[in-house]
Amino acid sequence: MIPKFINDNKKQLVLFDMDGVLAELIAGEEVDIINGVPGVYYNKRPLKSIVNVASKLYEMSNVTVGILSSCNRPSQVIEKKNWLKKYLPFIEDKNIYIVVWSNESYTKETRCFAKLNVIKTLNGYDEVFLIEDTHINIETVNKVFPNCGHHVSELMD
Repeated sequence: MIPKFINDNKKQLVLFDMDGVLAELIAGEEVDIINGVPGVYYNKRPLKSIVNVASKLYEMSNVTVGILSSCNRPSQVIEKKNWLKKYLPFIEDKNIYIVVWSNESYTKETRCFAKLNVIKTLNGYDEVFLIEDTHINIETVNKVFPNCGHHVSELMD
């Protein structure tokens, strides 16, 4: 399924969040993530219906597919990138943006601005879209870039 907001006549970047969008998010695993337990990210089950949407978008000549995700520790970036190489190998490294909370000055209250701040730096596209499962991130992005943030449920049949 190609999302309704995709326009064949514009150069577009579609950024997918990972946890809860492309990869299964399991209730209770937050403790392992916070504590940096190895393998938490790499061993996540892919959500195949959304991975398939990303693959179909990649085949479109005017669409670039990327990742905009976050994690707690630098070591988790490696796990996320290895997971992407396994399940979405077509996504180029230059289109992967992962915010590391421990490297940034974000608090729990201001983390909703992290993805917006990345999107603000992106140039060369007529439109940028974020596929996300966290409502506060969608709302924050859409306040500055209307119609940029979309809930993952919009991509489900």
